[in-house]
Parts: sequence; structure tokens; C-alpha cells
Amino acid sequence: MATRVRWVIALTMGAWLLTLSAAEAYVDPGTGSFVFQAIVGGAMAAGLGIKVFWRRIAGAFRKKTPEQSDAGDTRGADEHV
Repeated sequence: MATRVRWVIALTMGAWLLTLSAAEAYVDPGTGSFVFQAIVGGAMAAGLGIKVFWRRIAGAFRKKTPEQSDAGDTRGADEHV
């Protein structure tokens, strides 16, 4: 029953969207400039984020060798408790 209701709603919305008239809207030239600034700002922020966290990002894809995994342990063998 729920599937049938979803189909009816989807078909009704689809028919409604197909019958909409064209919008007589005005897009200000400043709108294009704002969208461009948002895209450039997002790209700059993503680049800075990658630069700041590059070692963590690259480290996630690097394989650790046995020497690297033991390098963090600075205690000697006789100091283990």
C-alpha cells in the first residue's frame, strides 16, 4: 500500500513539474559574480585543508613496514613490564 502511495505522489509531482510555465525572472549580473566567488572560495578552502592535513591524508594510504611500526616504541626490551 505504501509503495502505491509513493508511486502516486511521484507521478503527481512529475506531472506538476512538466506543466509549470516558464519563470519570468531576472538574474542580476552580481549573482554570477557571487557564484564565481563561492566556487573559488570553496576551491581555496579545499586546497588549504589538503595542504594542512597532507601528512595525515598521505599516511592513510601508505603501508607501514615493520621497522616503522616499531620505531614509535622507544623503550628497550628490558624495560617492558
